[in-house]
Amino acid sequence: MTAVVAREDAGITLSAFLKRRLGLSSASVRRLRYREGGITRNSLPVPVKGTLLAAGDVIELDVSDREDEGEGGCVSGLIPADLPLKIIYEDALITVCDKPAGMPAHPVRRHLDDTLGNALAYRAEQRGERPFVFRPVMRLDSDTSGVATVARDFVTAGRMSDALTRGLVKKTYYAVCDGIPDPACGTVDAPLARSDGRGDEDDGSGQPFGFAEGQPFGFAEGQPFGFAEGQPYTGSRMVVSPDGKRAVTHYETVAVNTAAGLSLVRLRPETGRTHQIRVHMAYIGCPLLGDFIYGRRSPLIGRHALHCAEVSFPDPSVPLPPRPRRSRFSTRVKTAEGGEDSALKLSAYSPVSVSPPETEVKRLVFRSPLPRDMADICREFFPGAVIP
Repeated sequence: MTAVVAREDAGITLSAFLKRRLGLSSASVRRLRYREGGITRNSLPVPVKGTLLAAGDVIELDVSDREDEGEGGCVSGLIPADLPLKIIYEDALITVCDKPAGMPAHPVRRHLDDTLGNALAYRAEQRGERPFVFRPVMRLDSDTSGVATVARDFVTAGRMSDALTRGLVKKTYYAVCDGIPDPACGTVDAPLARSDGRGDEDDGSGQPFGFAEGQPFGFAEGQPFGFAEGQPYTGSRMVVSPDGKRAVTHYETVAVNTAAGLSLVRLRPETGRTHQIRVHMAYIGCPLLGDFIYGRRSPLIGRHALHCAEVSFPDPSVPLPPRPRRSRFSTRVKTAEGGEDSALKLSAYSPVSVSPPETEVKRLVFRSPLPRDMADICREFFPGAVIP
C-alpha cells in the first residue's frame, strides 16, 4: 500500500497520517511497526512516533500476510476444498461472493471443510497465494444466501470494520414470511439477547446446526438445502429481551398472498445482531418461511427463506474521513468547605457524531439475484411482484 503526503498534510506526524489520513487502526499501526520493512518513507524505514512528514513524501506499507505472524483471531490454515462458489467481484483488497444457502461462513464444530473459508482457501491455493488468511467482514447465517464480503488484508479489514461501526454499511434482504405484516411497512426496534445468557455477536454464521458427524456438504445449484426431519438444533437462540443489545430492522411488504398466508418482504437492518431479521419477523408474528428455529418447517423450502440481495459500503481503497476530534474537559467536585477536591476530578469527552456525511464517502454496491428456491416460491405465490 502506497500513499503520497499531500501539501495540506505537511508537518503532521507519521502516526497521525497513518491513523487519520489512511484510516489505520491502532492495532494495524502497531503490527506494521514491529515487522521488518512494515513502514517506510521514501524507501527508508522510519519510526512512527516523532517522525514529521513533508509534502511529497512517499509512505509505503507492507500489508502482506506472513507465515511467521499470528492473525489476531482471523481464520488461517483452512483446509482447501473445491466447492461451487460464484464470485461477484474481486480485486486486491476484497472478494465479494454470492454465498449459497447451506454454506457456513467459516469452520465450526461439524463443518470443517465445507465452508466459504474452505472454498476461498482452495481458490488461493490454485493461484499460488500463500499464506491464505480468511477475513470475513460481512457474513451471513449458514442458511442465508446472498452477498458476503471478505477482506484480503488486515488494513482493509480494519477500514471495513470501521465502516460497520459508523453505520455506513447498508444491506437489503428479501424474505418470504409465514404470515402477513400489519402494518405493511414499519420498523422493529427490539433489543436482542441470547436465550442462554451468553454475549451477542454481530452475525450468526458460526452457529452450529445438527448434522450427523462426518456428513459431507452437498449443494445442487438452485435446490433447497434440507435438514433431516426432527434433527435437533444445537446452537443458542436469540430472544427479544430488555437486557439485550439494541436491534433495529426496517421492513416493507412487497407482495402478499392472502390465501396462502404468505408475504414477500424487503428488509433493511440498521444493526447487525445474531439472527436479527429472523427473530424480529417472528416477534411481529411473521416468521420466515421454513425457519425451524423461530417458526416452523415448510414443504416449500428446506431452509429459512432469506436472501441478502444488495450490500453497499464505502470503497475500502479510499480512507474514510477522520472522525471529528472529541474535546476533553475536566470537572472538579466541590467539597463541603467550598474548595475543590482534586482526587475527585472527573474526565469526559463532549459528544460528537461519529459518522461522516454520506456525500463524502465513495461507495461500492454489489447485488445478488434471488436463488432458485426463493424465486420459484415468488413465481408461484407472488406472480406480479417485482423481484430483483
